[in-house]
Amino acid sequence: MCGILLYLDKKNSLEKKISILKKASKLLIHRGPDYNKSIIKNNIYLFHSRLSIQDLNKRSNQPMIKNYKKEKFYTSYNGEIYNFRKIKKKLNKKFKFNTNSDTEVLINNFLSHEQKPNFIMDFKGMFAFVILNSSKKEILFGRDYFGQKPLYFYNDDEKTIISSEIKPILYINKKKSNKLNVKSLERYFLENNYFSGRETFFEGIKQILPGEIGLISNNEIYFRRIYSKLKNLKISNNSKKNYFKFLEKNIIDHTISDKKISLSLSAGLDSSLIAHVIYTYVKQKYNLTAYTFDFENENYEYNEAKKFVKSYNEQIKKIIVSKDYIIENFEKFIKKNEGPIGGISQFGLFKICDQAKKDGFDVMLSGYGLDECFGSYKSIKNSKSKKNFDLIDIKNLSNENVINDNEDKLLLNNINDYFFKIKIPRTTHMVDRSSMASSVEMRIPFLEKNFVETSVYWRNYKRKIDKLLIREYMQKNSKYKKNWIHNKIHVPHPQNKWLRDGKLSFWVNEIINDNYLYKKIDFINKNKLLNSWKKFKNNEDMNGYIFWQIINIYFLTKIDLNKI
Repeated sequence: MCGILLYLDKKNSLEKKISILKKASKLLIHRGPDYNKSIIKNNIYLFHSRLSIQDLNKRSNQPMIKNYKKEKFYTSYNGEIYNFRKIKKKLNKKFKFNTNSDTEVLINNFLSHEQKPNFIMDFKGMFAFVILNSSKKEILFGRDYFGQKPLYFYNDDEKTIISSEIKPILYINKKKSNKLNVKSLERYFLENNYFSGRETFFEGIKQILPGEIGLISNNEIYFRRIYSKLKNLKISNNSKKNYFKFLEKNIIDHTISDKKISLSLSAGLDSSLIAHVIYTYVKQKYNLTAYTFDFENENYEYNEAKKFVKSYNEQIKKIIVSKDYIIENFEKFIKKNEGPIGGISQFGLFKICDQAKKDGFDVMLSGYGLDECFGSYKSIKNSKSKKNFDLIDIKNLSNENVINDNEDKLLLNNINDYFFKIKIPRTTHMVDRSSMASSVEMRIPFLEKNFVETSVYWRNYKRKIDKLLIREYMQKNSKYKKNWIHNKIHVPHPQNKWLRDGKLSFWVNEIINDNYLYKKIDFINKNKLLNSWKKFKNNEDMNGYIFWQIINIYFLTKIDLNKI
């Protein structure tokens, strides 16, 4: 993976800001520690930090320069295009290639489409990019279909900033009195809505949406959403055999790398499927190691994952997440995450990526996204549309009781919401920040666009057992012989248990009694919160997620936004 920072000075005084921009750029080095370079073209500063994965040769360093039809282009790109070799074969007739990188394929495919934004639709992969046309003084930028790779922007009368992360923007703007976005904090607390949509947790800093392309021309910004809804495919050759071949190929495609790859493995079906395909079909094993995290004095995942891996005679490492690890790292990880930590499992993700990097792995595959493809979560299957209205003297009227039921349409709408509004935006953010904190590229095969749309087609296959199609595949093919045919078993974690009692609970108690929080965030009532805390501690309220949210909000308010 890589880091991108672009600064457009609308007042033509860039030379006064070079020192600040170079310091801001250093905040992205963890995203690309292998090489970094900045270029300055008139009133534009473009920086790139590279984590070398494809074509390790220096010829593939970025920003990549391309001369084409008397115009000059500078490309800064972060991601992986898994079908880049196939696209390259088509482009060979028109372009001479100087590298074996997917970066050069990206820029040449853009040019072959006459610089039209729909050029991204040819790509299978994850990406964020900036293309500077220095001849026309235009800047094109964009993000992949499900937002696996991040991109943010800030715009005012003096400048436009585009960045892979928020911290460089905060650093550049630190004299502008950076502020937390209280509305985003409130939306997170009341709706658990975060990392989706345009807004971030920082005022004035916006997110480029998944599947969105932006253009800067004459200092104005224009946006176009290329992809925002799953295609409801009609597949003619829809046999299970063909789907299984397609599934295998998709996973294998995600193993292309000039660096070693590793696995994030749980005890569940989804990551086990990825491991099975790689163990079985990928000849170049890269000294493959699986990493599984579990919790201190608990046994939720590792023992089952170990049995699975050993049935293939492969290697597995156990990573332990302790209460001390959470307490010692929460504030640091909030800064790295640039928003709330989703739960204690994200600490496991931070830790396995850190260990994988120490062990020499730059690439890791994980199994997120498959539940969304098949609509497996109860909240997807059971969620009903709620359309009502109020009259002057009557509230919450609804006419839905006389509407024809269309359960499949509702299911498809819910799946779309999970991909674009609810779950996947949180997942992709978590994966990117947790892995890139250790300079590890984490890949998610089940979020490849064509795989998602094809899998969604199978959403109604014998729905009494979720993901039955995948379970049948594993029942037939896995070397680990167990009963794979059963409904989804939610693997618990000790988050509520640790919040309720012991060292972590004592730590949380200090936080929710700290008046600092209530001075900073006026929408939280201290007395009501403490009463809820007492009920939770006494097992009168079973779920302590509200207190997890409080810890997140507390440490977000602790960030000194003018000393990034």
